[in-house]
Amino acid sequence: MRFCLKIIIFFVAVIVLTSILTPWVKLLFNLAGIIFPTLKYLFHHDFERVFTRILMIFTLTGLFIFYKELEFKSIKEIGVRFIAGWWKLFLKGFLLGGLSLFILVFLLMEFEVYDIVFRYSASKVVTSLIKNALAAIVIGVIEEIFFRGFIFQSLRDRKSLVFSLLATNIFYSFLHFFKGNSIAHPDKFDALSGFKQVVAFFIPIINNWQALIHTFIGLVLVGIALSYAYLRTNSLFFSIGLHAGWVFFIKSDGLFMDNTTVKLPLWLFDTDTMIAGVLSWVLVVFVSVSIYFLTKKGVQKK
Repeated sequence: MRFCLKIIIFFVAVIVLTSILTPWVKLLFNLAGIIFPTLKYLFHHDFERVFTRILMIFTLTGLFIFYKELEFKSIKEIGVRFIAGWWKLFLKGFLLGGLSLFILVFLLMEFEVYDIVFRYSASKVVTSLIKNALAAIVIGVIEEIFFRGFIFQSLRDRKSLVFSLLATNIFYSFLHFFKGNSIAHPDKFDALSGFKQVVAFFIPIINNWQALIHTFIGLVLVGIALSYAYLRTNSLFFSIGLHAGWVFFIKSDGLFMDNTTVKLPLWLFDTDTMIAGVLSWVLVVFVSVSIYFLTKKGVQKK
């Protein structure tokens, strides 16, 4: 209970600090865009995007500064060890993530759910693929270190495996719904807009919870598969690669394909998220079985 209380206090503090700072950072961005009009594109960001980036920076900085006070283990202890073969684990995970979604989409093409399209130039495609790959790796590293490394491992040291898996990945799934429209006018300063943005994050969840339940379940299952990869390898690199491979494919699919007018029932498959519906859940099971055969067993002892 003491550990959970510390985590709650930490996140409340991070959210409060982010809410206070974000309006001022957004104001500085607006002023910078006026002073340097040729560089305006560098400073033009929605309030919600500025908020989430500052939240991420505060969270990561706080974790690395206060990890001992929060009773977390060191980076090496949670599985970020550059031992022989670490890059192979990452590559296996990345290829499994990307290929698994490719196979699913290929099968759905037979039912005319997706069409292959070539709407961009070769240079545009290459540039986008590089950007998407870098973004996917960053997302994979950050989320896996935080959720599987810090949260899951800390709970695993204190609770049962089942409780640790469910608690970590319900939390993981829930945080993915913290997305909402920017509530602040781009040219109007409001010192309380950060706190208003926090409230705005909950509005889609409250209004559309029935439509989001399939995505919530899908994210929980995805998180469990990532946790399983972590347990199997005693390292975060496979999980990071798998996570990055999924994100890379989802970010890049629009370069080569498009949704058709054929819509499957939401309970069966969601073409927008690719992680909601029975077909996505079957995919996660397939990935989990593949993890078993691709990795050497290295389950961490409690």
